[in-house]
Amino acid sequence: MNFRSSATCVLVLSAHLLLLSACSDDGSPTAAESGDSSDEDIGLVALGSLEDQGVRVTLHGPELLESGYTPFEVELTEVASGLAIERAVVQITPIMCLVTEMGEMNHGAPSEPPAQVESDDGCFENPVVLIMPGDWQLHVTFSEALGRAGSVTFNLDVVEGDQFARIVGDDGLSYFVALVEPRRPAVGRHDFELAIFSQKSMMSFPAVTDLEIDMVPTMPAMGHGSPENESPFHTDAGHYKGKVNFIMTGDWRLDLTLRRDQVTIASTQFDLRVGKGPAR
Repeated sequence: MNFRSSATCVLVLSAHLLLLSACSDDGSPTAAESGDSSDEDIGLVALGSLEDQGVRVTLHGPELLESGYTPFEVELTEVASGLAIERAVVQITPIMCLVTEMGEMNHGAPSEPPAQVESDDGCFENPVVLIMPGDWQLHVTFSEALGRAGSVTFNLDVVEGDQFARIVGDDGLSYFVALVEPRRPAVGRHDFELAIFSQKSMMSFPAVTDLEIDMVPTMPAMGHGSPENESPFHTDAGHYKGKVNFIMTGDWRLDLTLRRDQVTIASTQFDLRVGKGPAR
């Protein structure tokens, strides 16, 4: 994909903020509205819609965009017929333009393009790890079954999130550790998932697949932890899955130790506010 030069970096087509129904939004109340803090209730909203080559591209994502692991969906619709495009290759490439004392420079972020090329509703999932707050451009490219191919660019404002960490390991590598699940923790035993990437260059962020991770949840104010936790292990493409058990509401801390070949290379932590809700 050919991107605009840094001099024209900011002169991209702005996304129209349209109130469209999201691919994942079934009209049910959000978790905050219903009082249920389960992850399944986290919906996406339409962040904007742009057209190219007779195809309407609608970007869906969280209403509040924060640095960290961000679920995006790209919806493709044929403009002329209004029908969903159910077969296509889709990819989101995130770009941030920075102005420094040395001039303008671009950098990317980890992106997980959909492996599938078919979708019953024309929506294609493509999560992105937004590695810092600021103004981001999401370049969306598509190529569909009828031969049409195009691209659009969405401008997004991202705020600081607390479920993401950038750390430099003892091996000298930069690691991007993003909390995937639980995003809205409640009392009970939850699926626990991390996505971990390293940085090879300003535009290359390969998945890290060879770590051993210890995860220990505690309540610092109460001086205790919890039983029945399972430290995450690598499952696929830099994702590590385990279990975490929150036995009461309040402020919890998840201490993470990253090892390779039984040698500790880095550590970090996430602070979470745990609310009421059914155990998972």
